[in-house]
Amino acid sequence: MGRNSVGVEANGELRILLVVTVIIGLLLMLSLLMCYACVLKRLCCGTPRERKCLLKERLTEIWRVAKYMISQQKK
Repeated sequence: MGRNSVGVEANGELRILLVVTVIIGLLLMLSLLMCYACVLKRLCCGTPRERKCLLKERLTEIWRVAKYMISQQKK
């Protein structure tokens, strides 16, 4: 009976260690995913100033194409 209780205690400690390890691993993975999300957001969207500049460039390009198409229709 003494050996069985020691085995149960060791098994319980092992489970606690396993749960703690899994929780720490999940927290690390979650923080890594959050970092990836921030980096991708920065690469794709940029800062508000960069977005404004990019939008201005796109609108300028659209305006150029529209003017070109209108001039081609008049000919």
